[in-house]
Amino acid sequence: MRIGRLGRAAVVCLAAAALPATGGAQENYPERPIHFVAPYGPGGTVDPTMRIMANATQEILGEATVAENKAGAAGSVGTEYVVNSDPDGYMVLVHTNVLASEACLKPNLPYNFLETMRPVTKLVETPFVILANPSLPVESVDELVAYAKEHPGELNYGASGVGSSGQMRGEQFKVNTGTDIAFIPYKDGGSTLAALVAGEIQVAFDTLPGSIGMIRDGRLRLLAVSTDSRWPLVPDAPTMKELGYPTLASQWIGAFVHKDTPQPIVDKLAATFDEALRRPDVIEPFEKLGFAIVNKGSDETLEELKAETEEWCKVIEAANISIE
Repeated sequence: MRIGRLGRAAVVCLAAAALPATGGAQENYPERPIHFVAPYGPGGTVDPTMRIMANATQEILGEATVAENKAGAAGSVGTEYVVNSDPDGYMVLVHTNVLASEACLKPNLPYNFLETMRPVTKLVETPFVILANPSLPVESVDELVAYAKEHPGELNYGASGVGSSGQMRGEQFKVNTGTDIAFIPYKDGGSTLAALVAGEIQVAFDTLPGSIGMIRDGRLRLLAVSTDSRWPLVPDAPTMKELGYPTLASQWIGAFVHKDTPQPIVDKLAATFDEALRRPDVIEPFEKLGFAIVNKGSDETLEELKAETEEWCKVIEAANISIE
């Protein structure tokens, strides 16, 4: 069958219409609101990070953003929500490096994060801190270790649930120091710190933004920070490294998208976040919360996450932790 000139033109037009308009969509991105998702409820460290970045992104790109809290299963519910979204750059997961422990803690997860998602930017970092109730007769990490070894199994530490960042640092501390401190799970970080202040537990491993107020008013005693160098917000607190102990992992927060997101869109998001993290109106609220701006690129962040995953799997195996 022969097709005339007009017929051939019609076929070409129909074929072109059937192809996905990825080029135009990438060039015009964003054309609708970008959703920023925190896999936790309001408060803590991830929620304010998500909101600061969403607001800055909206101002820079001139397109609306939506900040969503998708809490549940220690972050897994919100993560799965983004993993199952379209890879078009309109769904950005804001999450911590607790992701590095998920695969070993939760072998039955319905997703493989490292195979499905990719970092856009490592945004900010904050130290974990070792906290004690002031009634506990210790004023240093050395004294805490000595006391724990003299009273094996008598001390308790708390954290927001099995598999939480706080429990991971607590178990890391126990492995590194050879101490026996019992773990008590709580509903969330606020409940954990309230229990510590009340003396229900004696020790906690928490992020600085969550505890800085209680440290300053004397309700909690700060023994050390997890970073390699002293933290500007608490300059008198020694680091684990300078005290001669292995460094506890700090908390960092990154922005992630589906790995199949087109590279031009990832690049535009990365450039937007880079611009945001250089703005005084973004830097100032992060510093007040106890964060330091990191602004590390995608490939370097991915390698760091992989290395942390290997390290946490060793800690989890040694501590015999599991979540069904």
